[in-house]
Amino acid sequence: MLDAINIERVAFTIPIGDGFPVYWYGIIITIGIAIGAFWASREIERRKQNVDELYNGLIIVVFAGYLFARLAYVLLDVIAGRGALYASIWDVFNIRAGGVNILGGFIGAALIGIWYIRWRRLNVWHYADVAGPALLIAQGIGRWGNFINQELYGPPTELPWGVHIDAAYRLYQYADI
Repeated sequence: MLDAINIERVAFTIPIGDGFPVYWYGIIITIGIAIGAFWASREIERRKQNVDELYNGLIIVVFAGYLFARLAYVLLDVIAGRGALYASIWDVFNIRAGGVNILGGFIGAALIGIWYIRWRRLNVWHYADVAGPALLIAQGIGRWGNFINQELYGPPTELPWGVHIDAAYRLYQYADI
């Protein structure tokens, strides 16, 4: 087993108050978005379209994606009976007390992105052609954040190239393995 691959989830801590931890997951997602945006900007330039429209839209879409990702996470928690975790509206937006849901983020970003493109009277399909590969690039890079968080793994294995997953992060059916 590849027990040597064990990366701490916190990359570093900013010394503010009790300390503000910065997680690898957030860093890697940000890198994925930046590289996807860079690729998209090059493609927009190649197609002789306005790259400023891309970046203006990207600011709105990334914010909307994050907001919808968090709201989807909270909604799924409430549906699962964990609604008491959100006693106030601030708890809904407290990212340190939960997480985000990628599907909610994708749906929210897509809806707001389509709205923005139509509002600016641009061709939705031209931007969709650019967004598709850019999203795959960002998602592919972002999955490494899931790896560091020890999420999205397969069943237990004894193969020499298998990666050890800490028992604290295993699904309940594998907790004792």
